[in-house]
Amino acid sequence: MASTLDRDKVRRMIDEYFKTAGHTGWNGEVNERVAAVFGEMLQKTSMCSHALSWVPRPPGGKASIVWLCTQIGSGAFRSIRDNSSVTCMKGIVYGYKRKLDIAEALGTN
Repeated sequence: MASTLDRDKVRRMIDEYFKTAGHTGWNGEVNERVAAVFGEMLQKTSMCSHALSWVPRPPGGKASIVWLCTQIGSGAFRSIRDNSSVTCMKGIVYGYKRKLDIAEALGTN
């Protein structure tokens, strides 16, 4: 089970991702579905800009809150953010914002 601190870390990662992509940010509630969608977003970023090629794929194919915090700490996320194509990130936010909001609304299951 993810701690409140881990959920907050992931929320800050998503918020930074959105802001780096030129959006106003994201301040939703993090649950396992949101973590899975954000993991998809990071994989798409990797395929687009190769900035995440060193990050292992999550077990079972879906990122979890704990996996995101363990594999991508705050410092690593800043490095990823700084080395990713902003154009890639903008396109990914455009394509995934609705999916992220739906995952938040549906909750953990």
